[in-house]
Amino acid sequence: MELLDFIKNTLEDSPTLVKFFISSREDEDIVHQLTSFPNVEISSVKNQADIQAFVEAETKRLVRNGTLLRNSLRKLEVQTQIISKISTDSAGM
Repeated sequence: MELLDFIKNTLEDSPTLVKFFISSREDEDIVHQLTSFPNVEISSVKNQADIQAFVEAETKRLVRNGTLLRNSLRKLEVQTQIISKISTDSAGM
């Protein structure tokens, strides 16, 4: 809790604008301690479409340039499975 106390004290006592970037799983203690301060929450659910687009573009690029599935006879099928599996298992992370 020392770090959280430091963040709170800095936000409360600073005469100028101070910004912190805090990255963690949703933790009740952190949320409770910092609810009175303005914040921007980034949810993993909101990132899923971006992750899907990145995985799809990168997988297709790697297949196209021969880095991935170079000798596969079922490139399209396996490429689709890779995209689906990685996107699904990422859970927005």
